[in-house]
Amino acid sequence: MIQESLLKKIDILKEVNEDILNEIQKGCQLKTLNKGEILFEYKSRISSLYMILDGRVELILPIKDKTELKIYEAKAGDTIGLSSLLDDSCHTIYTARCSKAPTQVIELKAEILKEIFNKDIGFAYTFSKILLKEFNTQKVRQNIIFLNTILDHPALKKVVKGPYTLNNLAV
Repeated sequence: MIQESLLKKIDILKEVNEDILNEIQKGCQLKTLNKGEILFEYKSRISSLYMILDGRVELILPIKDKTELKIYEAKAGDTIGLSSLLDDSCHTIYTARCSKAPTQVIELKAEILKEIFNKDIGFAYTFSKILLKEFNTQKVRQNIIFLNTILDHPALKKVVKGPYTLNNLAV
């Protein structure tokens, strides 16, 4: 069983009380990943959240012709695979691949969290607020990466003159 002190290192679990953490522990498993190992593929249905304990996992969006766009590199404390909490028709919007070996992740079965939500509506509400904040953070991060990618496009550089970068924008 995963120690409570390890769970407290995960950003979305830092404020969770001890009783709830004890319930969460039941659905957790520690995994060690090697560089290049895939946690889940783009457009797959997943049944677990993955919390990065140590190391890094890159989130990649496949484009075309085997081209990839790295949209984020998750680090210790981050949680990925939040779509596992949604209904079965949802799928992942990126591939998650280990980018630093060794990387340790805590796999948490989404069903365990859903059971806790059903038992404790207060926790469900609090956790929903945490998730909304996380979704918002991810959306902003992905927009910045997307816009930076566009700004680097050679065709745009031919048309637009000047030092246009997102580094000067406040987000």
